[in-house]
Amino acid sequence: MKTIRSAFGRTVNDVVLAAVASGYRELLLERGDDADRAVVPLLVSVSTRHDDGHGVLDNRVSALLYELSVHLSDPVERLEIVHDQMTKLRASHIHEMLEYRPFVPISRGQRVGTAIMSYKENLFFGVTGDYETMPDVGVLATAVPVDIEELRDRALVRLRREHPNRARADEAG
Repeated sequence: MKTIRSAFGRTVNDVVLAAVASGYRELLLERGDDADRAVVPLLVSVSTRHDDGHGVLDNRVSALLYELSVHLSDPVERLEIVHDQMTKLRASHIHEMLEYRPFVPISRGQRVGTAIMSYKENLFFGVTGDYETMPDVGVLATAVPVDIEELRDRALVRLRREHPNRARADEAG
Protein backbone atom coordinates (compact mmCIF):
# COMPACT_ATOMS: atom_id res chain seq x y z
CA MET A 1 0.00 0.00 0.00
CA LYS A 2 2.71 2.47 0.95
CA THR A 3 4.55 1.85 -2.33
CA ILE A 4 1.41 2.49 -4.36
CA ARG A 5 0.51 5.54 -2.30
CA SER A 6 4.00 7.00 -2.64
CA ALA A 7 4.42 6.28 -6.35
CA PHE A 8 1.12 7.86 -7.32
CA GLY A 9 0.91 10.50 -4.60
CA ARG A 10 -2.46 9.27 -3.40
CA THR A 11 -3.92 8.30 -0.02
CA VAL A 12 -4.32 4.79 1.32
CA ASN A 13 -8.10 5.34 1.15
CA ASP A 14 -7.80 6.20 -2.55
CA VAL A 15 -5.88 2.99 -3.20
CA VAL A 16 -8.36 0.89 -1.22
CA LEU A 17 -11.39 2.43 -2.95
CA ALA A 18 -9.83 1.87 -6.39
CA ALA A 19 -9.13 -1.78 -5.53
CA VAL A 20 -12.64 -2.31 -4.13
CA ALA A 21 -14.06 -0.76 -7.33
CA SER A 22 -12.00 -3.27 -9.32
CA GLY A 23 -13.38 -6.13 -7.24
CA TYR A 24 -16.97 -5.02 -7.84
CA ARG A 25 -16.21 -4.51 -11.54
CA GLU A 26 -14.94 -8.08 -11.82
CA LEU A 27 -17.97 -9.38 -9.93
CA LEU A 28 -20.35 -7.51 -12.23
CA LEU A 29 -18.57 -8.77 -15.34
CA GLU A 30 -18.50 -12.33 -14.01
CA ARG A 31 -22.26 -12.19 -13.53
CA GLY A 32 -22.80 -10.80 -17.02
CA ASP A 33 -23.84 -7.35 -15.79
CA ASP A 34 -22.91 -4.14 -17.59
CA ALA A 35 -20.13 -2.59 -15.47
CA ASP A 36 -20.14 0.53 -17.66
CA ARG A 37 -23.69 1.36 -16.55
CA ALA A 38 -23.69 -0.06 -13.04
CA VAL A 39 -23.94 2.15 -9.99
CA VAL A 40 -22.29 0.76 -6.86
CA PRO A 41 -22.66 3.10 -3.86
CA LEU A 42 -20.37 2.70 -0.89
CA LEU A 43 -20.44 4.43 2.49
CA VAL A 44 -16.87 5.61 3.10
CA SER A 45 -15.46 6.69 6.46
CA VAL A 46 -13.18 9.70 6.13
CA SER A 47 -11.10 11.62 8.62
CA THR A 48 -12.24 15.14 9.44
CA ARG A 49 -9.15 15.91 11.49
CA HIS A 50 -7.42 19.16 10.60
CA ASP A 51 -3.71 19.83 10.93
CA ASP A 52 -4.29 21.38 14.38
CA GLY A 53 -5.60 18.03 15.65
CA HIS A 54 -2.43 16.06 14.94
CA GLY A 55 -1.55 13.90 17.94
CA VAL A 56 -4.96 14.31 19.58
CA LEU A 57 -6.23 10.91 20.72
CA ASP A 58 -9.85 10.92 19.58
CA ASN A 59 -11.88 9.95 16.55
CA ARG A 60 -12.78 12.65 14.09
CA VAL A 61 -14.54 10.91 11.26
CA SER A 62 -17.48 11.38 8.98
CA ALA A 63 -19.03 9.27 6.27
CA LEU A 64 -19.56 10.01 2.60
CA LEU A 65 -21.69 8.19 0.08
CA TYR A 66 -19.42 7.46 -2.86
CA GLU A 67 -20.19 5.75 -6.17
CA LEU A 68 -17.40 3.35 -7.04
CA SER A 69 -15.78 3.80 -10.45
CA VAL A 70 -16.65 0.30 -11.67
CA HIS A 71 -16.82 1.48 -15.28
CA LEU A 72 -13.03 1.91 -15.50
CA SER A 73 -10.86 -1.07 -16.38
CA ASP A 74 -7.43 0.58 -16.07
CA PRO A 75 -6.25 0.51 -12.42
CA VAL A 76 -4.18 3.72 -12.66
CA GLU A 77 -6.98 5.65 -14.33
CA ARG A 78 -9.38 4.31 -11.69
CA LEU A 79 -7.01 5.44 -8.90
CA GLU A 80 -6.77 8.95 -10.39
CA ILE A 81 -10.54 9.25 -10.75
CA VAL A 82 -11.10 7.99 -7.19
CA HIS A 83 -8.61 10.55 -5.87
CA ASP A 84 -10.21 13.43 -7.81
CA GLN A 85 -13.76 12.47 -6.81
CA MET A 86 -12.93 11.92 -3.15
CA THR A 87 -11.05 15.24 -2.99
CA LYS A 88 -14.12 17.04 -4.34
CA LEU A 89 -16.48 15.12 -2.03
CA ARG A 90 -14.40 15.88 1.04
CA ALA A 91 -14.25 19.57 0.19
CA SER A 92 -17.98 19.89 -0.39
CA HIS A 93 -19.59 17.44 2.02
CA ILE A 94 -17.63 17.00 5.21
CA HIS A 95 -19.18 18.72 8.16
CA GLU A 96 -18.67 18.18 11.82
CA MET A 97 -20.76 15.32 13.11
CA LEU A 98 -23.04 16.56 15.88
CA GLU A 99 -24.35 13.25 17.14
CA TYR A 100 -24.16 9.58 16.34
CA ARG A 101 -26.82 6.89 16.30
CA PRO A 102 -24.93 3.63 16.81
CA PHE A 103 -26.37 0.57 15.12
CA VAL A 104 -25.45 -3.10 15.30
CA PRO A 105 -27.04 -5.32 12.67
CA ILE A 106 -28.33 -8.60 14.00
CA SER A 107 -28.05 -11.88 12.17
CA ARG A 108 -29.61 -15.29 12.34
CA GLY A 109 -29.65 -16.62 15.87
CA GLN A 110 -28.86 -13.25 17.41
CA ARG A 111 -31.70 -11.66 19.36
CA VAL A 112 -30.22 -8.32 20.36
CA GLY A 113 -27.18 -6.16 19.69
CA THR A 114 -25.92 -3.16 21.63
CA ALA A 115 -23.67 -0.48 20.17
CA ILE A 116 -21.91 2.11 22.33
CA MET A 117 -19.84 5.01 21.08
CA SER A 118 -18.35 8.05 22.73
CA TYR A 119 -17.86 11.13 20.59
CA LYS A 120 -16.92 14.64 21.64
CA GLU A 121 -17.60 13.97 25.32
CA ASN A 122 -21.04 12.47 24.61
CA LEU A 123 -22.03 8.85 24.95
CA PHE A 124 -24.38 7.27 22.41
CA PHE A 125 -26.19 3.94 22.73
CA GLY A 126 -28.05 1.94 20.12
CA VAL A 127 -30.04 -1.22 20.74
CA THR A 128 -31.18 -3.38 17.84
CA GLY A 129 -33.45 -6.29 18.53
CA ASP A 130 -35.41 -9.02 16.80
CA TYR A 131 -38.93 -8.09 17.87
CA GLU A 132 -40.35 -11.52 17.04
CA THR A 133 -38.07 -13.31 19.52
CA MET A 134 -37.56 -10.43 21.94
CA PRO A 135 -40.63 -8.16 21.99
CA ASP A 136 -39.46 -6.59 25.24
CA VAL A 137 -36.24 -5.16 23.74
CA GLY A 138 -37.52 -1.69 24.65
CA VAL A 139 -37.01 -2.53 28.32
CA LEU A 140 -33.27 -2.86 27.69
CA ALA A 141 -33.13 0.33 25.62
CA THR A 142 -34.97 2.32 28.28
CA ALA A 143 -33.13 0.90 31.29
CA VAL A 144 -29.65 1.98 30.19
CA PRO A 145 -30.16 5.78 30.31
CA VAL A 146 -32.29 5.46 33.45
CA ASP A 147 -29.42 3.66 35.20
CA ILE A 148 -26.89 6.24 34.03
CA GLU A 149 -29.10 9.01 35.42
CA GLU A 150 -29.43 7.18 38.74
CA LEU A 151 -25.66 6.71 38.94
CA ARG A 152 -25.16 10.41 38.17
CA ASP A 153 -27.59 11.39 40.93
CA ARG A 154 -25.82 9.16 43.44
CA ALA A 155 -22.43 10.46 42.33
CA LEU A 156 -23.60 14.03 42.97
CA VAL A 157 -24.82 13.08 46.45
CA ARG A 158 -21.45 11.50 47.20
CA LEU A 159 -19.54 14.50 45.83
CA ARG A 160 -21.66 16.96 47.84
CA ARG A 161 -20.86 15.00 50.96
CA GLU A 162 -17.14 14.49 50.30
CA HIS A 163 -16.25 17.61 48.24
CA PRO A 164 -18.93 20.31 48.54
CA ASN A 165 -17.24 22.82 46.18
CA ARG A 166 -16.54 20.27 43.45
CA ALA A 167 -20.13 18.96 43.43
CA ARG A 168 -21.53 22.34 42.32
CA ALA A 169 -19.24 22.39 39.29
CA ASP A 170 -20.12 18.78 38.40
CA GLU A 171 -23.87 19.47 38.64
CA ALA A 172 -23.59 21.79 35.65
CA GLY A 173 -22.18 18.98 33.44
